Amino acid sequence: MPAGTIPVMETPDTTTVAATGDAAGAGPAPAGADVEPPADIDGIEHLLDEVGHTLARLDDGTYGRCEACGGAVEPALLAERPTARLCGACPPPPTEA
Repeated sequence: MPAGTIPVMETPDTTTVAATGDAAGAGPAPAGADVEPPADIDGIEHLLDEVGHTLARLDDGTYGRCEACGGAVEPALLAERPTARLCGACPPPPTEA
């Protein structure tokens, strides 16, 4: 190494690790890092809508009640899927095509 040259210490690419969450405690990716947006924006927006609806049901006291029949939603189902709106006996509404 020539005189006056500062040695460069090689470190792992923490941008990739932080963005993917592959290393414990890596923290968020640095500002400006190349982080791709989630592939399923519509799915994420739907989930946010479901969470908002669930929070409103908590506020108005209807959380844990089936929206179709008014019966109780099983605690095991709520533990697995906290945004559940229907009990296990009621069929889901038809999906829009």
